[in-house]
Amino acid sequence: MATDQPSELEQCFEKLQKVISQNEHGKIVKLTDTILRLSPGDVDALACKAIANLQLGEYEEAAKVLAHRQLQQAMHFERAYCCYRLGKFDEALRLLGCVGEAHASGALQLAAQVHFRLDQGQACVEACSKLKAAGQVSSLELKTNLLAAHVSAGLSAQLPELMRQLGIKPRDSFEIAFNRAVGLAEVGDEEAAETAVKAAYKQGEEALFDEEFTEEEVLGELAPLTVLLAFLLLSSGRAAAALDKLQPLVAGDIHARDIAALAANNWAVASYLTDAQQKGFYSRSIRKLESLLDKGSSGGSLALDPDIDTRLNAQQKQLLHLNRALLYLMSGKLEQARELSGQLLAAHPGDASVTMLRAVLLAKSGMTAEADKLLEDFQPSSSSNSSSSPEEAARPTLLRAQLALEAGNAAAALRLLGSGLPDELQMRPAVLATRVALHEQTGDTAGAESLLQSALQHWQAATTAAPRDPAASAGLGWCLQRLVALKLTQGAAADAMSLYQQLSKLGGAGSTTSAAAMAQLARAAAAAGDAQAVAALQKQLPGSYATLGAGLDLDSLEDAARSASSSRRKEEAARRREEQEAAEESEGQPKAKRAKKKRKPRLPKAYDPSKPNGGLPLPDPERWLPKWQRSDAKKKQRRRRDRQETVKGSQGAGKVDEALDRAAKAERGEEPEKVKGQAKPNLPARAGGKGKGGRR
Repeated sequence: MATDQPSELEQCFEKLQKVISQNEHGKIVKLTDTILRLSPGDVDALACKAIANLQLGEYEEAAKVLAHRQLQQAMHFERAYCCYRLGKFDEALRLLGCVGEAHASGALQLAAQVHFRLDQGQACVEACSKLKAAGQVSSLELKTNLLAAHVSAGLSAQLPELMRQLGIKPRDSFEIAFNRAVGLAEVGDEEAAETAVKAAYKQGEEALFDEEFTEEEVLGELAPLTVLLAFLLLSSGRAAAALDKLQPLVAGDIHARDIAALAANNWAVASYLTDAQQKGFYSRSIRKLESLLDKGSSGGSLALDPDIDTRLNAQQKQLLHLNRALLYLMSGKLEQARELSGQLLAAHPGDASVTMLRAVLLAKSGMTAEADKLLEDFQPSSSSNSSSSPEEAARPTLLRAQLALEAGNAAAALRLLGSGLPDELQMRPAVLATRVALHEQTGDTAGAESLLQSALQHWQAATTAAPRDPAASAGLGWCLQRLVALKLTQGAAADAMSLYQQLSKLGGAGSTTSAAAMAQLARAAAAAGDAQAVAALQKQLPGSYATLGAGLDLDSLEDAARSASSSRRKEEAARRREEQEAAEESEGQPKAKRAKKKRKPRLPKAYDPSKPNGGLPLPDPERWLPKWQRSDAKKKQRRRRDRQETVKGSQGAGKVDEALDRAAKAERGEEPEKVKGQAKPNLPARAGGKGKGGRR
């Protein structure tokens, strides 16, 4: 009796079940292709192929399979994950809204990741909070992601309490230690952040070496910590140390392209701060940043490599492009800078840095009016850093003032620094000093005095409110010193003395600037003969200076200095000469003229003035030429060359008699003649000589 044999399709499914249990995803894809040829549209085969492609990282192929109409309604979560990995974040969020309860936990985790990539920190925290409330934040990886979500949402101050609630500590993993260090940097505690990131690096290094990672692999895995440490070093002004940290990352091959992009950007900044004049700096930095672009993109493009574009947030990508545009500007590549700045301005119209870069490029092209108009019409967006603080908001106005000064319009610069800035910035020391200097430059002494009086009242109020504030005390002292100098130029010595007394009570009389004001006051008081003011100033001198001139005869010192001066000696000589001339004229004696001595010319020997050229031979017309170019020297060279020439004529080999050529005879078959020995004479044998047989 014959048994039923399984069909080919059943055999393929049996093989598929076997390779699925062995997690051989490549074979799964091949078997599902075979099954789909035998049974097109098989739902199970399509689902297996899609999951296998996801496991292999072939997200585009997986997206094509998941787009099949039979899978669209059944695999929303897988489709959302595929969109997330392809950078289609909005589509991923839309699909996550259709995920059923079976994938609710996974959907929340994926939604948190998508919100994190979209810079939606608050939404990311809300998704993580739902997971936490459901008790589904159990793994260390999810807890680490929850910390990262709080950092991205600007809630770094809550990290210590959150870590306590989650029951985790920095020593649990170097990823947790890294997020803790980032949180410390966000709240401004850079010293503690540096200590934390160094500890995290050491912890991660030990853990990875225990897992038998190579040094190159450890360097790549811990690259985020290295970049963070370099950033902290840059923030504290240690650019050279930051450059040493970033150099291995830039020179090596980091697998994570997003970290490589941040390292290249920070390396360019550290190199510029270390030595911007180093040879090849701009070309190297531009090449590094251009290597981050998508293949085939030009220098003015905003298209980054897909691995970078999907993993960096919007602010990081903007900074990469902005620094590249600045490098173009500083290296003189204005055309690329204009193209890139135009793209940036279209993408980020409310960002102050981008707008200022565009204005600088317009000013460099001679379009100062257009640059000023662009800055005047600038309105910061709510998401940009320009609206976060008064200092950031004032940057375009300060650039307008600088452009006005470069154009020679001091009045416009004064107006912008006055009414164009917020009240809290108008009295800042740098802005105030610039405004006072501009008033003095334009000859508006009254305006400078009025501004200093207003600033004096402002800083007096600040000092009263915060007596121990060093900034307020410094501002008040500066205003008093400038007012003293201004009053002295106006000749109001009494008012200057009164202001200087206030400066002395403030404790600022010991500075270099106040010492100069004191010297001016002393000269003014001495010129006016105000002995009381001089005595008051003398009391304020330090002890060493007050007793410096004790026991000295000041009058004799002044006379000695006056007589020793060269100008004084010249005046005395002129005065005596005038007195002598006046005495001679009064006696009626004519003034004797001094006879001028005439130097006798020195003539060569045998010189006869009656003969042409003094009877001397004519000078050599070639005396101005070098000796080797003169005709005499050429004759000598020719004679010397003739003596050194070899014998003329052919020096080659002469014709050889063929009869003497043995080789030629051998070739012709002739036997060469034997050379006969020379004839010897028959001489008698010497006595005692040995015979033919030799000695016996």
